Amino acid sequence: NVASPDEGANHADWTTLDTQTNGCPDRNLAYDFTLACGAGKELSSGSCSNCVEGKWKSGTNSNACKDCATNSNSAQGSVNAAGCLPDRGYTGNVYAAAGITPCGQGTYKTAQLSTAPCTKCSRGKYKSARGQTANTCNDCPVNSDNAQGSKNAASCKADPGYTGAGNAVTACARGTYKTAQLSSAACTLCNSGKYKNGLSQTTNTCKDCPDNSNSPAGSNAPGDCACISGWSGPNGGTCVK
Repeated sequence: NVASPDEGANHADWTTLDTQTNGCPDRNLAYDFTLACGAGKELSSGSCSNCVEGKWKSGTNSNACKDCATNSNSAQGSVNAAGCLPDRGYTGNVYAAAGITPCGQGTYKTAQLSTAPCTKCSRGKYKSARGQTANTCNDCPVNSDNAQGSKNAASCKADPGYTGAGNAVTACARGTYKTAQLSSAACTLCNSGKYKNGLSQTTNTCKDCPDNSNSPAGSNAPGDCACISGWSGPNGGTCVK
């Protein structure tokens, strides 16, 4: 072996005569001596230097360090492509079929150099953009909610006592109620013979009309209760024969 001019921790080795001559050199032949650096290093001004961040190299050879895949990065001196890990806002693995992919809608990832999965937006929040590097999930409109990892405002469904979705959530009107959570369903009318004068009712607390009186479904005041046939009295009051 022929020693390099700069022996030390980062010295570059000359290729051996043995590998080219089978033991003994021939003075009539020209030989190719190539400086070689180990894995994670490349030749620079006669010595071996670590591959910089975002690059890697395997094996002992004279090759230059290679770039990491798009949207991934590596530490200095990385010795193979597996050292290239997803950037913030991305997840995956360079060896996986899908490779490095952006965080999908409804998710984000703050960690750098990490194969960790993207984090879902919390319940009651959403995000339509991909590749988010911070928790910038948007709040659902007031009086609505959604599941974790939701993608858009339309996923925000009305709370109990409200109807609709997204930016079109409204309170249940007088004479109605709604018990369902995460639902854009219409509010339920109070049955005939009952009434309710409060807004945003979350349970069926519709009140009964006075004895011997009745009201249409969805009534919202005692005055909607009228005496039935054969009985008389003021609406919402006592009915007599």
